[in-house]
Amino acid sequence: VPQIIHQSKPDLIFLDYQMPGGTGAVILERIRMIHSSINTPVIVLSGVPLYEIKANIREGPLVRIMFKPIDFALVTRSIAELLGLRLIPPGLRQPAPKIQSSPATPKYDPDDPDLGSGGQTIIDLDAEP
Repeated sequence: VPQIIHQSKPDLIFLDYQMPGGTGAVILERIRMIHSSINTPVIVLSGVPLYEIKANIREGPLVRIMFKPIDFALVTRSIAELLGLRLIPPGLRQPAPKIQSSPATPKYDPDDPDLGSGGQTIIDLDAEP
């Protein structure tokens, strides 16, 4: 985890509370020891009871705790708040331009950096190495 954080310097981290490599509390502690990630906002997702999480992780200005099943509206508002973004109400949004796809358009391939997520980097810290 520390090496990935050093290399990518994420703007925001989603962290599952229960992972094979340790609890989210342990991973969050390791993340906070990395100087470049001290001020990185973290959203902890969990299906574990609140009392267990609060015993190990304290919410604060840079940490939000959310429960599964995920409330995507809450996640969106939290991301905007943590990153200092302004949400545009649906009625005021400009319609997205229509993109015409052709059979020659390459499909998304997570292993091909040229066909990635359009400049956004999402790292799955829960993935097996």
